[in-house]
Amino acid sequence: MRFSCFSSYKAMVKRAFDHLRPGGWVEYQEFSLEVLGVDDYSKAALRDDPTAYQGWMDLMKEGGLKLGRDIDVAPKLKDWLIEAGFVDVVEKRILVPISPWSSDPLEQELGRLHQENLYTAVAAGIKLFHAVGMTQNDVQQYVFDYRNNLRDPDLKIYHPWVVVYGRKPNPDEVGIIQSQPESDIQPKDEEE
Repeated sequence: MRFSCFSSYKAMVKRAFDHLRPGGWVEYQEFSLEVLGVDDYSKAALRDDPTAYQGWMDLMKEGGLKLGRDIDVAPKLKDWLIEAGFVDVVEKRILVPISPWSSDPLEQELGRLHQENLYTAVAAGIKLFHAVGMTQNDVQQYVFDYRNNLRDPDLKIYHPWVVVYGRKPNPDEVGIIQSQPESDIQPKDEEE
């Protein structure tokens, strides 16, 4: 995750292309700022509660824009790679639970690890919270409420991670652009 590290992520992709040897590959992994609720309770929480996970994503996006950083890069990476000149560009979306709610053992472990990461990561967004006009007291209350929400065992949410990779063409391939279609991974319904 480097989404907020660069003043222009798109320019960084182009620089990577310029410095890569022909035939070399590049891969980016970023998380989407849109999350997916599995059941009605989770969908309602995401929609109605600003301290639910989607609310945090929205605040980060708004704060980033106010500071001159577009941090919503995941949906743009594939196009940026193609525009930079990469070929054989592939985009994959991996759905990761934000907590260990899933009945699948691998998803439980991923969810547990992701939850711990998110629990501590919220503090890293303080500068973004101040950019949207929140006071220090507002931020402290928001972080407290967000962390409580994150621990809600009934909240069943997937966080899409986007993996995009592509290859710098060899000199004899210049002008050929190939791209694999985006995958259509759907969230699992725990009741199925």
